[in-house]
Amino acid sequence: SISGVITVNPSPASKLVYTAGPSQSITISDVSSVITVQRQDQYVNPVTTGALTVTLASTSGNGLFYSNSAGTTRITTVTIADGSSSANFYYMDSNTGTPTLTASSSGVTSATTQFTINTNQLVYTGGASQTLASGTMSSTITIQRQTTTGAHYTTGAITVTLSTSSSTGAFYATQTSTTPLSPAQVSIASGAYSATFYYKDSAQGTPAITASATAYTPANTTFIITGSATQLKFTAGTSQSIYVSQVSSIITVAQQDAGGNAINAAATLTVNLAATSTTGAFYSNAQGTGTPITTI
Repeated sequence: SISGVITVNPSPASKLVYTAGPSQSITISDVSSVITVQRQDQYVNPVTTGALTVTLASTSGNGLFYSNSAGTTRITTVTIADGSSSANFYYMDSNTGTPTLTASSSGVTSATTQFTINTNQLVYTGGASQTLASGTMSSTITIQRQTTTGAHYTTGAITVTLSTSSSTGAFYATQTSTTPLSPAQVSIASGAYSATFYYKDSAQGTPAITASATAYTPANTTFIITGSATQLKFTAGTSQSIYVSQVSSIITVAQQDAGGNAINAAATLTVNLAATSTTGAFYSNAQGTGTPITTI
């Protein structure tokens, strides 16, 4: 028998495509998250041969492009280097509206996307980024509408739409609610600037929680949903080397799920303490005084 190696190379670049960061909704004068433009052949394969200069343009007269997330280095072009298929950049605009951003280069089809530039923003001011056991209701989550300077904005009533990346997550009006909000929305009345809601999820994971409203930059956060407690782990003070009759430094034990996530006790949990040494003793204080303990 005979064998051989066939190398399949991409065709020449025929188009530019945004592969990260298109269609963002940001607040006026805020720098966007990273935007990635990639060169591809007609079969959607990334192309890495040769250097390519990409010109950046916006339909907004006040739109600016930057090479860094701090928005301190202005650019009008990015270079896709030889051996690479893509380049990154950032965008900021001091005008509200829906500008179209174009990345173009000679001989290839341009990439276009539309951004939304908002005057005001939604911000989580309480209860964001919680860690919850699966099936447990969150503490209060507060969403607030603000101006670009962080001041409260109270003009007009708005409806805030709530969404989660988890198919098993749901939003609630109160901490004792048994029926999810349907549709998943809360209202901020005219003259008010905030609203509250709650979240519960029956599956482990890290769901992204988004609050959005027309003409507002959305608020995003991530929750951690843990499983049931399945194990005890020492999280501080393990493997100490101490002298005879010396009290150790503090030792901490925590309950965790199978993934190693800390679980808050739903009820009082008694932990039994034991040592293989017949002369070892446990204490509740750093001085090692009083009656030794056998549980915590």
